[in-house]
Amino acid sequence: MSAWIQAPRAGTSRWISREFSELIHHLSTDDDHLSGKTPDFDVLIVGSGYGASIAAAELAGCTSNGQPLNIAVLERGLEYLPGAFPSKMAELPTHIRGGAGALGRAGEGLFDIRGGADVSAIIANGLGGGSLINAGVMEIPDDLVFDRRWPEVLRDRNERTAYYTAAKGLLGGAVDDINNTISQHAGVPRSGLQKTQALKLLANRKSEAGDSKVFREAAITVAMSERVTSGGVRLNACTLCGDCATGCNYGAKESLDTNLLASAFVAGAKLYCGATVLRIEPTDFNGWRVLVTHTDVSRRLAEGAARWVTTGKLILSAGTLGTSEILLRSQQHSPEKLPFSTHLGKHFSANGDNLTLGYDHGDANAVANEDVHPAARMVGPTITGIVDAEIKVQ
Repeated sequence: MSAWIQAPRAGTSRWISREFSELIHHLSTDDDHLSGKTPDFDVLIVGSGYGASIAAAELAGCTSNGQPLNIAVLERGLEYLPGAFPSKMAELPTHIRGGAGALGRAGEGLFDIRGGADVSAIIANGLGGGSLINAGVMEIPDDLVFDRRWPEVLRDRNERTAYYTAAKGLLGGAVDDINNTISQHAGVPRSGLQKTQALKLLANRKSEAGDSKVFREAAITVAMSERVTSGGVRLNACTLCGDCATGCNYGAKESLDTNLLASAFVAGAKLYCGATVLRIEPTDFNGWRVLVTHTDVSRRLAEGAARWVTTGKLILSAGTLGTSEILLRSQQHSPEKLPFSTHLGKHFSANGDNLTLGYDHGDANAVANEDVHPAARMVGPTITGIVDAEIKVQ
């Protein structure tokens, strides 16, 4: 693995997470703790993606009866620092969950690939969730997305706008209230990256049906210059290497471990990695018991049975699939305690209706070539532009 530049974490250490083994060491075996009468935590958050991270950041530092809340986050994957992500195709197999796993530890691979009859998904397995391997696009949905199936308060455009503005700032999609776009990068020619130029040509191309198309630059969470995140972590300027979707090895991508989770860590939240939640059940004291085990199989075998963690409040935010799986397993074990809707685990939709790959498009230069030094590629972030198309139905 190449020696990449590393961006320091907030606080006194580069690492903001702890091993699940440390939590096991401190768990009480007292009957009052196991029953939930005196829970291990005030708030336990399962997952570390977008939903979990904002919950941790907002709750960390809050008080109850004059005392700070004792908050913990459980993540099944590992924490990744810049330089730990795969940089070559040959390295990818060891980062796939279910194979050898990251760093040779089974189950803790970064990429969790789920194949289905209708939809296939690639899910992140690490501290920061999908933000580690997505393109970091902070696009605001069209108003028509919020139809009658959404709560009425979310149909108010003005109400939503304020929250979207705040979220963009926290996540790095906007800097000083200005969208963070590729044209702000000092190393990009005024004419733009080759793939951005190709997208503009596509938008200007007339179709026989007379469809209307408009190009605009995407607001993305990749640093165009050196700056500090909302969580106090310094980012380096993007090297334009094109490796956003396999993890940024240059400390330029503003993933959740550099902003919201860093903020939660500084405010006192405990972040535990390598912890897989098997199921949950309510306690007799208006709290929850969560059955947790090591994600890594070898550690699981070495340390024995799964352990119960108790909490006053539980936030399940383990992703669309992860949360549904935990709830369904829990219901199967205790159907009388957890009478969930029969729709649980059904009616999924993806973040896009169709994924199309193009090949041999001239000089678009849209995909990274590992044989070219990252600093010389000039590919740019995975996504830099958007074409809005108004399709006319014949």
